[in-house]
Amino acid sequence: MKTLFKLAVPALAFVLASGGAYETIIVNKMYAKAPTIITAYVNNPTTGLCLAVTANCSVVNTHVNCLSIEFPTQRAFLKGANNLCTVELWKEL
Repeated sequence: MKTLFKLAVPALAFVLASGGAYETIIVNKMYAKAPTIITAYVNNPTTGLCLAVTANCSVVNTHVNCLSIEFPTQRAFLKGANNLCTVELWKEL
């Protein structure tokens, strides 16, 4: 009985630890790269106003310009002062 107990407890601990590690990896992968889809704006050259578009962007400077998802792709901005498209957005890496 003692021998069975000495073998079963470490094996059970190993199985539980492995299952917990696997679950942690799956949860981290599921939430790590969820894209941030926001409503951004592009400059409309004919009217000078901002047009709403969809973009995967951030205000954190990654030194890569953010482009709209719709075709044709254009540089995306947020509205700033005077309701103009002036606040730079950056691509999420």
